[in-house]
Amino acid sequence: MPRWLVGPVALLYFLVQLSMGSAVAADKRVTIGFLGTYTPWIVGIASGAYERATGYEIEWREFATGFEALSALAKGEVQITYAGVTPIAGAVSNGLPLEVFWVAGDIDKSEALVVRDGAGIVKPRDLRNKRIATPFGSTSHFHLLFALEQFGIPRDETTIVSLTPSEIAAAWQEGRIDGAYIWEPVQSDLLRDGKILIHSGDLSGWGRPTFDALVADPKWSSVNPDFMVAFIKTIAVYGDSYRNDRDRWTRASANVQDLVAIVGGTHARAVRTLGLYSYPSIQRQASTRWLSGGGIGGVAQALAGNAQFLFDQGVTKKLAGDYSFYVNSEWVRRARTSN
Repeated sequence: MPRWLVGPVALLYFLVQLSMGSAVAADKRVTIGFLGTYTPWIVGIASGAYERATGYEIEWREFATGFEALSALAKGEVQITYAGVTPIAGAVSNGLPLEVFWVAGDIDKSEALVVRDGAGIVKPRDLRNKRIATPFGSTSHFHLLFALEQFGIPRDETTIVSLTPSEIAAAWQEGRIDGAYIWEPVQSDLLRDGKILIHSGDLSGWGRPTFDALVADPKWSSVNPDFMVAFIKTIAVYGDSYRNDRDRWTRASANVQDLVAIVGGTHARAVRTLGLYSYPSIQRQASTRWLSGGGIGGVAQALAGNAQFLFDQGVTKKLAGDYSFYVNSEWVRRARTSN
């Protein structure tokens, strides 16, 4: 196994042990992690909507990768966080107690393998002997490995390096990598002198779907049910607005201005990126397509599939018995029926 795979996984395994006694947030206070991605729910951070809806004092913490966010969850530094399905699957395989309670976005075209102009990569077979970067343990990492497998390229014929999004941007500028499997907003930066070879929507169609989700410490959520319901109802408002009223999500709109205030970048980039994802409604969230259905539910199956892939690749050393145990549709069902 490449050495770069071992360290982060081992660290997460030990951090999991710390989570077993994680403290319950006190007196209507909660710390929530997020990534710097353009998704509708992020707008509520800038506007203070979640604080108003829940009555809680919320500390927001931004992380560079899902692995970092889940490590913070394991240490009890956050009670809720955003992460991709692949790092979530790896974390629960290593014993981290968490619950997936909301699918924040179906990744679709928002993550892609971008190759540098002039690197000599025209077709998938040209990836041999190239240097490709991706954030380890992410959904992008998962799809990069899956893509190489589908292309029939052995792992030892391509150099894969683990870099954070900001490190990828720097390495690209310095010419140290030939390509990167990455998400927005870095993806758009690379496309200035690169092109997309394949995106996650294609790979999902080949049987490996990916998505980003919100997860919670189940000890914390169980004693803060009113927060969970109010939080989800507010998240759903932003998703509904994006799907049903695009006039509120133009470059000049208050929503996009708030989004850029949190994530950075430009209004044009934010609008473009929003259109690369799809955002399930609360009704769809509660269906077997996503959170319901036990072992046949979409989220449970995706966790199991991602976990098996990580195990087969030697990234994780064990599998959980039942991945539906880590999916909780209760808060969505309550939010749907509450006034």
